[in-house]
Amino acid sequence: MSMIARLALVLLLLAVGPLRATPILLCGEEFTEPIAAVLDRLGLPYERVPASDLAGRDPAAGGALFLAHDAATDPAVVEWTERHLDAGGKLFSFFVLDPLLQVRLGVYVGGYYRPENGAFSAIGINSTTLQLPTAMRQASWNINRAYPAADSVQTIGVWCDAQGQPTSEAAILLSPRGVHLTHVLLGQDPEDETRLYAALLGHFFPELWPMAVQGAVAAADRVAGGPDTLTTLAARVPRATAALARAYLNRKEAVDSLAVGRYALALDAAWRYRDQAVQALALAQPSRRGEFRGVWLHSPYGVADWGWEKTAAVLAANGFNAIVANMLDAGRASYPSRVLPADPRVTTAGEQLAQAVDAAHRHGLAFHAWKVNYNLGTADTAFVAGLRRQGRLQRNHTGEEVVWLCPSHPENLALEVASLLEVVREYKVDGIHFDYIRYPDADACYCDGCRQRFQDQTGHQVSAWPEEVVTGVLAEPYQQWRCDQITRLVRTVSVQAKRIRAEIEISAAVFPDWPQTRASIGQDWIDWVEAGYLDFVCPMDYEPDHARFRRIVERQVARVDGRIPLYPGIGAFRLAGTDDLIRQITCTRETGADGFIVFQYDAHLGEEVLPLLHQSMTRERTYPPHRVPPVSFSAGKVNSPAGEPQYRLAGEPVQLEVALTGGIQARNARGEVALRSLDDQSAQVLGALGSGAEPRLQATVSLPAGDYRPVIEGRFRDGRGKDRPFTWRGPILRLREQTFLDSLAALDRPPRLWGLGAPVGILVDGYGGQALLAALADLRRIEPFAVTRLTPEILAATRVLVVPQPRQRSLLGRRERELLRTWITGGGRLLATHDMAGMRGLLPVVPEVCRRGTAAARSTQWRIAFDHPAVAGVGPGLHPHSYYDHVTLEPGRDGMVLAVDEEDRPTLVVGPHGHGWYAALGLIPGLAPDDSEVAPTGAELQLVESLVRWLAEEQ
Repeated sequence: MSMIARLALVLLLLAVGPLRATPILLCGEEFTEPIAAVLDRLGLPYERVPASDLAGRDPAAGGALFLAHDAATDPAVVEWTERHLDAGGKLFSFFVLDPLLQVRLGVYVGGYYRPENGAFSAIGINSTTLQLPTAMRQASWNINRAYPAADSVQTIGVWCDAQGQPTSEAAILLSPRGVHLTHVLLGQDPEDETRLYAALLGHFFPELWPMAVQGAVAAADRVAGGPDTLTTLAARVPRATAALARAYLNRKEAVDSLAVGRYALALDAAWRYRDQAVQALALAQPSRRGEFRGVWLHSPYGVADWGWEKTAAVLAANGFNAIVANMLDAGRASYPSRVLPADPRVTTAGEQLAQAVDAAHRHGLAFHAWKVNYNLGTADTAFVAGLRRQGRLQRNHTGEEVVWLCPSHPENLALEVASLLEVVREYKVDGIHFDYIRYPDADACYCDGCRQRFQDQTGHQVSAWPEEVVTGVLAEPYQQWRCDQITRLVRTVSVQAKRIRAEIEISAAVFPDWPQTRASIGQDWIDWVEAGYLDFVCPMDYEPDHARFRRIVERQVARVDGRIPLYPGIGAFRLAGTDDLIRQITCTRETGADGFIVFQYDAHLGEEVLPLLHQSMTRERTYPPHRVPPVSFSAGKVNSPAGEPQYRLAGEPVQLEVALTGGIQARNARGEVALRSLDDQSAQVLGALGSGAEPRLQATVSLPAGDYRPVIEGRFRDGRGKDRPFTWRGPILRLREQTFLDSLAALDRPPRLWGLGAPVGILVDGYGGQALLAALADLRRIEPFAVTRLTPEILAATRVLVVPQPRQRSLLGRRERELLRTWITGGGRLLATHDMAGMRGLLPVVPEVCRRGTAAARSTQWRIAFDHPAVAGVGPGLHPHSYYDHVTLEPGRDGMVLAVDEEDRPTLVVGPHGHGWYAALGLIPGLAPDDSEVAPTGAELQLVESLVRWLAEEQ
């Protein structure tokens, strides 16, 4: 932060003096993210409290309770909320409300209502006593009608129809005891949502006004990472510099208005300050050539009430070049289909897919038909019932039905293939896009058909179903077989679709965390990349933390390695503002991705966000980089471990070969080849290819340390004879100094220890790993050290190993699990936490002691169940833990349950294995609810210390 900004913040604090903290609690789970985002934008401190933990809070503390609709009828929550209201607290409720709380608020919540003509479009707001926005955009598809039941209750908001006209349906009811919204908050209009709830909170708690202003100013100060960074960026572009100057004038107005108690004006000025700062950031960004700029659109009917013509026109006018729209699901199509039942709305709204494709192509957009595979959540009940009778639905390991198509069932494969190929044959789509191309989770499918087909296709015979394939000797073969079922669909569609239309583009929306996805959901998308089944891939990287987002994209760039274009999916719905979207788009460019795709395209994105991006960073229209002539690249072999990045010694000569290979497209192509850094800055021009030059270019280069990619920019004639520009970015050359290569080799070796106690290794790339390392530093008779990867050499030097749930699950694959089992058998002692105990696709290391994790319980209470030296010193009764949930465990035949939660479900299981010991702990010590590292304290710290000391000393 600059000196001027620091001084202004000091003056701001002096102007209002000390502020009283008003408690704000957020209880429940569903649709709470938009509420949290509002409070975050206001800078108001709040606490998320699971419904099960609310009883432990003091209802007499007053303050505000935001009660999500999934918790609003829980008897214990209702009883606590009544006492909260009796103490002067206020209630903010949504959609449903228990009758007792309806009486307390003075509202009557009536029946469910869904408008015939689709969603509402907005809420019209009117109040003579509160400083509220006049409207808030929200396209809600249904409501629970509500009415004032007391003279003191006002209807301050009504729903507006698709044409923006007010209806008679109440949206917001204001009571002396709180506020009720007749639907849930959707986060579609961040600014006006924030204005609305700022005014409502300020109405009930005037002391929150100055705190909200401070929070809004502080949030604006953080745009682009801070004023210093923003000033440096803006200095490159005069228009950005001017916008930043206007921003700082609004900042001054906010401070001045706050000082004289004009809170609403101060908050408006603070938001203008943020708006201008975001504009300065947007204006400072360059445009980029050869970039995929896409959006996912969940509705097959276009954005809101726009229709397909406006939907396409707005997107194209703002520099985007592709739209990926959800046109069919596993049991529904938005067009007349001979394969799937048509959505009933098609009969009134008309055929959608042809309209969408025509509108997109008129505006120069590529159109990709997005299909939700397997998931039958939108299917007609009669259609699902027919599938049920045929035994085509999934089941979990206990035999309960999961309403998804079973991927191994041959008729389901035929249905999925036929529905996608019908689109390829009948419509001029540019591509087809897989989504939900996976199992729902690790607990499916275990139907009888899967058992028979697994045995028939692999030769394995299962005597105990499904135990042997869940955690037993056949667990890993079954995981691979599940992957094969999903891959079979991708392969079949890819091959057959290209036989129908060679130019069709195949893509997929995938989970970001490969290879964890192989075990958790059967999705081996890197295999699809390597096999050539996809033309591009879109990982759904919906991560609001910018540092984590960068790490995720960097890993994906390294794993895809230029084989096909990578377009990270940005979750705009999880981001606090447009500045965060700008930063994440910039991150995709800086890390070497080939474009980006945003979820999701709605009216707010189209009207408020895209025009801001178009001021600079998407100003120049461009083309997606997956449309290229055939290109090959080689740079010799590098001796690196399989699955690891391929590093070379900086300065050593590298023999490069780039070629246009085969086909009429290659013969008609020409371009210039250069080596560039990942952010597309040119490092060295290598020469020309094609059109008079050789179709093959060879060069020897010697480069300093850094990451480089060969890039071809040129033109080619596509299969329809159209002359097109193209950009191709090849695999990454990673050049490093010798010291770096030596440090990598050192990771495979144990550190030099002092011999002061039992060597205790902590895998620091696990959740809470760094905090556990610090917490054990002063424990007597042990010597803790950091472990970054598991090798036989490191395990041989380790007495006790602590493995928290890994942040990168690829660190703990089949090889590492076998290493750990062998090491424990020989005398090693392992403590595993949370998912590492055997949950969500991570297989248990010693199922003989702990078979698996059974559930992620959203509570924070645990207690000792059995007096044992491993838990010495931990007191009786219930104790809290730091994280918001814990994994409950199923003990194996050799396991002892030493701790349970408040419902007596096992949370700590220990037992011997061979000459060693294994402890599975469902807690995750060292981790705060927001996934940040935090020092364990109290009974949780005592538990960790006792477990580690006992494991180290047990003979």
